[in-house]
Amino acid sequence: MDECRVPLLSDRDIPPPLIEAMRARLGDRDMPNLYRALANAPSMLGAWLDFAWRLRGEATSSRATRELIILRVAQLLDAPYEWSHHVVMARQAGVSERQIAELAEWSTSDAYDPVERAAIEMAEQQTDLGAASGQVIADLRRLTNEQATIELVLTASFYNCVARLLNSLAIPQEKV
Repeated sequence: MDECRVPLLSDRDIPPPLIEAMRARLGDRDMPNLYRALANAPSMLGAWLDFAWRLRGEATSSRATRELIILRVAQLLDAPYEWSHHVVMARQAGVSERQIAELAEWSTSDAYDPVERAAIEMAEQQTDLGAASGQVIADLRRLTNEQATIELVLTASFYNCVARLLNSLAIPQEKV
């Protein structure tokens, strides 16, 4: 990947209220380069944090299903930063190694339950076609409920945005 196209701000260059908000969410973990880049637009970073962390922590739909959506979007958009962060979260959420390994072939694999299949199909349609079909949304509603459907569609939409932002700004993966 190219060099990051915006500065990755240090803690001293980020407004203290944003540092506090990020630390409250991250604990002792290092601040991701994504947040360091977004800090160039402090109010946008604040809005990003509010939305992303609510989607992550307050959604009632299956976290494992949401992580499968995120990983499929990362695959489709060739977003290694998104993949590297979320493969860890997917494992923590209970996604199996087999599901991770077979994700690109999800439509012919028996590693996914009906909800996961519908969610992955929805994410794939959003990513490839710009919108999910009425049929796949109806499938999600039938298999879950309206709230879960909204959360799953929001997850696919948001992480399409994340992948495109990461790739557009060439945000580098953190050194391990």
